Amino acid sequence: MMDLWKKRKTKVPLFYARYLCRDWNSRHQGDRKLESLEIYFMREETQPDYEISAPQKVLIRRHACGE
Repeated sequence: MMDLWKKRKTKVPLFYARYLCRDWNSRHQGDRKLESLEIYFMREETQPDYEISAPQKVLIRRHACGE
């Protein structure tokens, strides 16, 4: 999952989102099919003084499954 963060400005998140839609929808029917999804990365930085930092929820990709 770290690759999604590192490669967030490439097409890797697009390909992963397409895979998730295709995989889920191949196993579900009707109103259980995905129409869209969002992929988030929870970012937490290690502080030099070992203090705990609050995690940040960062949107990597918003994807419509028909895309």
